[in-house]
Amino acid sequence: MESALKTAGTAHRIEWYPGVEHGFVFPLRAGIYNQAAAERHWECLFSLFRRTLTA
Repeated sequence: MESALKTAGTAHRIEWYPGVEHGFVFPLRAGIYNQAAAERHWECLFSLFRRTLTA
């Protein structure tokens, strides 16, 4: 993925969340939800939205 994004010249940032399962950001996913990782994820996502979607 990273190689393809670089080759295409696409601005990107890849973040890894070691030790978490897919769907870790949703509190109702008992046993999968990871609060610390979820908070980081949402902060990064909302920051992306602010940078790219606001005028």
